[in-house]
Amino acid sequence: MQKEWSVFISLARWVSIAFTLIVAVLPPAGVFYAGYTRLEAELLGELELKGSFVREIINLDPEYWTFNDIRISEILSRTKKRDQLHFLRVTETSGSVVAQYPETEPVFVWPVLMVEKSLDDYAHEVGKLSITHSLKFVYLKAILTAALSSVLALILFWFLKVLPLRLMKESLNEIAYLATHDSLTGLANRTQFDDRLTSTLEKSRARKSPVAVFTLDLDRFKDVNDSLGHAAGDQLLIEVAGRLKANIPKSDLPARIGGDEFVVLVQRPVDENSLIERAKHLIEEVSKPYVVSGQVATIGASIGISVAREPEEFDPIRIMRGADLALYRAKNEGRGICRMFREEMEFQQKQTRLVERALRSALTDDRFQLYYQPQFDAKSRRLVGAEALLRFDDTFLTNIGTQQCISIAESTDLIIPVSKWVLETACRHATLLDQLQIAVNVSPNLFRWQGLTDFVQERLTAYKLDGSRLEFEITEKVLIDDVDTAVQTLCDLQRLGVGIAMDDFGTGYSSLGYLRQFPFDKIKIDRAFIKDIGASREADAIVKAIIAMSDALGMKIVAEGVETEQQLMLIQKEGNVDVQGYYFGRPMLFGQILQVMANDQTSDEIEKWAVSAGS
Repeated sequence: MQKEWSVFISLARWVSIAFTLIVAVLPPAGVFYAGYTRLEAELLGELELKGSFVREIINLDPEYWTFNDIRISEILSRTKKRDQLHFLRVTETSGSVVAQYPETEPVFVWPVLMVEKSLDDYAHEVGKLSITHSLKFVYLKAILTAALSSVLALILFWFLKVLPLRLMKESLNEIAYLATHDSLTGLANRTQFDDRLTSTLEKSRARKSPVAVFTLDLDRFKDVNDSLGHAAGDQLLIEVAGRLKANIPKSDLPARIGGDEFVVLVQRPVDENSLIERAKHLIEEVSKPYVVSGQVATIGASIGISVAREPEEFDPIRIMRGADLALYRAKNEGRGICRMFREEMEFQQKQTRLVERALRSALTDDRFQLYYQPQFDAKSRRLVGAEALLRFDDTFLTNIGTQQCISIAESTDLIIPVSKWVLETACRHATLLDQLQIAVNVSPNLFRWQGLTDFVQERLTAYKLDGSRLEFEITEKVLIDDVDTAVQTLCDLQRLGVGIAMDDFGTGYSSLGYLRQFPFDKIKIDRAFIKDIGASREADAIVKAIIAMSDALGMKIVAEGVETEQQLMLIQKEGNVDVQGYYFGRPMLFGQILQVMANDQTSDEIEKWAVSAGS
């Protein structure tokens, strides 16, 4: 018995010693780790922000960027950290100092944390940005914690009492919080969301109750970040998070999983209609104006919805992929809307990837073609212009159709290289098409490319073309997305002499309003009106009104889709109108329209070339 007690006492003593050591060591270690990781996260954020500003200076002048040391020093000085604890430096690859803040490097008594980032000019590294910060307060807090926990540990050891775990618990809770929450918004992070989603799906599968996921992406957030700054962007994200939490049930879990990407785990969905209504309500709330940095900021939101009901659907990867595909559809269909995942979306996504790869391959292998549909003066029937139409020397892409291929190109980064190929080829062909004006359809997405005007000017100069030889056909969607930027770009193009035509006039919601916002050179009457003239009083009246209005505004007119002699005769009566359509000829290859030009043929003589070109 005495031996057993001795063993127990010895065991208790060693347990007490072990417990005392744990109490003495773990709290300060936890406090140090939490403080260190928080400081490291802050420094990395500052490093990324300042690095982006310095990189902009480098990219403006890669060879002589080091001469901008004053401007770089100004960027480095924008910090809220104490000078004696915080030191920033930009160096060349050789080690030479370009700029530093403060100008005199502090003498760090305490250990320091240094983070650094390479600076490059797209091609190679040209220098480094480093931030050094004293760990003084991190160590002081850890030392203070160690002192307190040691005293408590000794007291508990001698009196064999249980140490209150408050200090240690706070440290561990802080670490656990940082590991499971977004540091900016306080929402759950991806780790916590994934764990919660997995456990919820498992429980719901057993109960046979549905689970839904919303994926929410902010529209125009980048514009706020670029115009008001990253601090305003961060404040905006915090406000968005607040609105999300305020407008969903407590049983649901909102999380931030990326820059401006949020998700919501809906644990008790009722039916599809209620989910759509809840998503619309979230979009409405998130889209209300914000006041950040003393200025009003307006953004939008798009939401994808995925629901797990059947046994095979209770899979985290499957439900998240479905929500992402639904979000992708919502953003492609106009943004500011929500879409429910459907099985066909997955097939369409695969089809989209196939088309994207085929387009990249066709672009690389030069398997694009331009066809030209001729345009004629309605009265003289003389050839006056041609519309360039993209086609493919590729069976797969041809079967998919040009319109769908262009839509897919618009949803990726392909629209710019495809458009550049079209513009380049049209300009090259125009040099051999005498004085014909070549019309090119321009994607609304191309107007987000800041280099559009410069590229057009370069091509006109390279081929010694007058700007009037080129015409851009745009739809009203160009002006819907960002009217100020679009109008500025259109004005720049007009100054180059490029003609601007409004395509599909009359089919949109605000065509007349856009005529007041921008002085178009030409209006193209949509084929939907032309096909009914002579058979519909309404169509006759609309066509007459458009032609009369265009004459009054000094704009030219092109009637699309003219397919019969009767349609042509009715249009001829209305005034000076250009026409195009199958009555005059189908789209034809460049070589065929060259022959038409060489023979100076009229529309009556062109039919054999149109037929040989096929449809």
